[in-house]
Amino acid sequence: MNYLNEVNKYMFFGSKPYDDFLNFPEWGFLVRIVTFMLAIIGMLAFFSLVPTRETSYTKEGKYTLIAYLLHGFFIRGMRAFDLENIHLGFPGFIVLALASILLTTVLASEPVGKVYNKIERYFLGNKNKTKPTYNG
Repeated sequence: MNYLNEVNKYMFFGSKPYDDFLNFPEWGFLVRIVTFMLAIIGMLAFFSLVPTRETSYTKEGKYTLIAYLLHGFFIRGMRAFDLENIHLGFPGFIVLALASILLTTVLASEPVGKVYNKIERYFLGNKNKTKPTYNG
């Protein structure tokens, strides 16, 4: 039950040297290989759940990559105002959860996706393409 206390999150990031989180850094290559193998298994499991044909909910997920790319600006804004250290309580948590759902819905909406697509085409010099690059 106490095994999770032994796992250091930095071994999954791949951005820190083994000396920072392993008692025996010479085993780091093995830790990295196991971590990559677990990542590949996780990706395969995820891809087995991805539908191969269009369904009712795949239309809703068309612009989720854009929501993922743009949400970082809001996170940085919250960090700039040091909002992550505010104690909200339960009502504040509910408001924050609803605001998160609303923000996700707005960022993954078709109008935001189309504006993002135009900006992407402008900066990438791909002005003749009408579809987002990730949709084919």
